Amino acid sequence: MEEGVRERTLVGGVRYYGFVDAASGSGKDAFAVGIAHRDGERDVLDVCQAWGPPFNPSGVIEEAAELFKRFRVHEARGDKYAPGFVAEGFGANGITYRPSKRTTSETYVELLPLINSRAVVLLDQPALLRELRSLEIRGVEPHLGIHDDDVKAATEALNL
Repeated sequence: MEEGVRERTLVGGVRYYGFVDAASGSGKDAFAVGIAHRDGERDVLDVCQAWGPPFNPSGVIEEAAELFKRFRVHEARGDKYAPGFVAEGFGANGITYRPSKRTTSETYVELLPLINSRAVVLLDQPALLRELRSLEIRGVEPHLGIHDDDVKAATEALNL
């Protein structure tokens, strides 16, 4: 983590990757996106943004698609939450949406060694860091009542 860096700016010639942790807008979960790039041997998190409930999911998809376009991300991976609706929403906004091949737990298990070996560079975002600390190593799921929306989007984006 680079202290004080909450979001990185777009760099020319860099290929960016995006991930979506979708939510309905009416529950307790946020809708979150992560954008990252590869820098040599390290994966660098550039953006981690979440929209807390209540929100209009179509409006958030439109905003997220604009953010992806700003970083030249034309295809985003996402969890399997409402994949038809989410894929259709992103498609209408020019972004191809593909379901992730990994489960959330698999993604978290893969991230821990990367953090410990400093193979990833995180953002200095309190919500993201709090969610990372809340992960329970047994099963690698967040504690009951603790949200993992930011960390889910960031983790998948960093597993390029």
